[in-house]
Amino acid sequence: MAWYRFQPDSTRHRWESAPSFTPGQATGAPRLNLGWSGGGPFALACDALLADRCLATAVIAGIAPYTEAEVSSPVRAWYEADEDNQLAFAGDIEGFRQSVDAFVAQLASAEAENIAAETNSDADRRFFSQGYAEWVASFVRAAGVSGSYGAADDYLATFRDWGFPLAGIRQVTLWQGTEDQFVPPFHAEWLRDHLPQAELRTLEGEGHNSIVGHLPEIIDTVIATGQSAQN
Repeated sequence: MAWYRFQPDSTRHRWESAPSFTPGQATGAPRLNLGWSGGGPFALACDALLADRCLATAVIAGIAPYTEAEVSSPVRAWYEADEDNQLAFAGDIEGFRQSVDAFVAQLASAEAENIAAETNSDADRRFFSQGYAEWVASFVRAAGVSGSYGAADDYLATFRDWGFPLAGIRQVTLWQGTEDQFVPPFHAEWLRDHLPQAELRTLEGEGHNSIVGHLPEIIDTVIATGQSAQN
């Protein structure tokens, strides 16, 4: 598990301090690395900064960096269209945090039926109808109970300098559903085009949540990649 250290009086939220491991993990033993959605930048940070430990990296429906993206790119437009982000871009960090706080407070009481009803993705609806709505609701509630400060800090970090060079990232496999309406495919396409050795695997008809139904395939792939790296 990777974490980044929050610095409350700092205006720069960077990922370069992200990889800090528990004593049992800090042995230098090889690791496999996977990040989903907003966890994508953490996975990329580990790959770039812990090259001696991370054998292989997979990013599932991960986001692209705001500051690195071209001004006219859909990546930037995606960040800038969000009303909460607009507060932060305007310098109203306190307003941004209050907005995130209201959102996270709702998560603490999330129910499976609400999770399923609020999605606009047919792929995710089908996924939730198979019993996964309660699974998603369970960790959404856990996130809500934990409070909003860490969530707001994570959001701020995504559209500021990530703190590590993309050129330092080695071979990474990107997994993206074509029907993802939460993190659209242009994020994965941008990462594919800007990371030195990125392979994009597109999953037809999958959404942001339903893509995790492919976890067995994803895990098998990252294991095989890690084994190849050791040979």
